[in-house]
Amino acid sequence: MSDHSDWHILVIDDEKDILDVMYLTLSDKGYQVTTAPDGRSALDLCRTAPPRIVITDIRMPGMNGLQVLEAVKALDPDIEVIVCTAFGEMDLAIQALQLDASDFITKPISDHALHLSLSRAKQRYTSRKKLQDYTKFLERQAADQAQILHQDKMMSLGRLAASVVHEIN
Repeated sequence: MSDHSDWHILVIDDEKDILDVMYLTLSDKGYQVTTAPDGRSALDLCRTAPPRIVITDIRMPGMNGLQVLEAVKALDPDIEVIVCTAFGEMDLAIQALQLDASDFITKPISDHALHLSLSRAKQRYTSRKKLQDYTKFLERQAADQAQILHQDKMMSLGRLAASVVHEIN
């Protein structure tokens, strides 16, 4: 069994039974799991203890899953969001993907679909982090090169000034 303990997942659903089942399923797999009964409380949790992955139901009173998705991405675009739709709600699923959800799963959620979806979300998160780290590394390299070039120019100018002063004297 691989270690998922550094993966914090927030599950949002207005149905307590579903929250309980998801909590147990994910906890058993070794994930750190937090649950929220609605979008508002979920966003508060995203601010105080940001998860790496959010799994949200689409149809909820108040703030629906698409609004949650948009708000989470506005808070932190690196958080992966998986949306749960009822079977046949393809228009909502497509809308979610256009809003940068990593995936969608249809209810009732099978363990297999959940596992695949989480694997994809984790892969996406990790790839993006690697790319960000590599970009920072390249930026540091470029800055170091610029610094070295600047120092070389200053030394050359210094030598030139010294030779000009020497010529004048």
